[in-house]
Amino acid sequence: MLRKNIDIPFWQTDWPAHYYDVEDVLLRKQLTEEHLKTHPDDTDCLEKMRLWNLRFQVKNRKAADRFMETWLMIKIDANTEVSLLNRRRKEKELRRYADVLQLTSVSESVKDEWHDFAETLLLSCCDTRAYRAGIFGLIDLGDEITAMRIAKEIDTVTRIYPAKLNLEELYLPLHEVMVTSYQDLLQDGIHSWQEYQSTVKNSR
Repeated sequence: MLRKNIDIPFWQTDWPAHYYDVEDVLLRKQLTEEHLKTHPDDTDCLEKMRLWNLRFQVKNRKAADRFMETWLMIKIDANTEVSLLNRRRKEKELRRYADVLQLTSVSESVKDEWHDFAETLLLSCCDTRAYRAGIFGLIDLGDEITAMRIAKEIDTVTRIYPAKLNLEELYLPLHEVMVTSYQDLLQDGIHSWQEYQSTVKNSR
């Protein structure tokens, strides 16, 4: 498996210091709301709740991740070429996605939320057959090729596609967080990213 084994601290002992250690985002929200009842002026918790409400939507007692939905939409849009006919529309959509991802109001709290999203995305990719399967889904391509696929997706969504629309600078903070998370969370992540960059450079 690509992902590293990480020891999770006993988060109940200190809240919200271990906010992101709680994988269940609904429980994360519940614990934060309970904390705010006794600490209504806790600015850290207030900001976490603001970002929680921006990122998640509760549907049928489940939390839908708007960051994940937006990521997938950018990934889909990146699969079609930018032309004179669609450039304005694509730029408008990519700016709208930037608003959802909080790229227009970057702060340390926002970056923390991105790191959490990155972990969700990366661990999902590691466990998803679509990233590991070869022709007709019959062959497991192994960790190295899977890592390259994930690296390419990160680079496409946060750098290559925005650059085509002159929005690379806007998406740069997210790109940096996603790359750092990739390097930290995946086994040999730093080496894998370097290998991906080398591949990109050689293909030019």
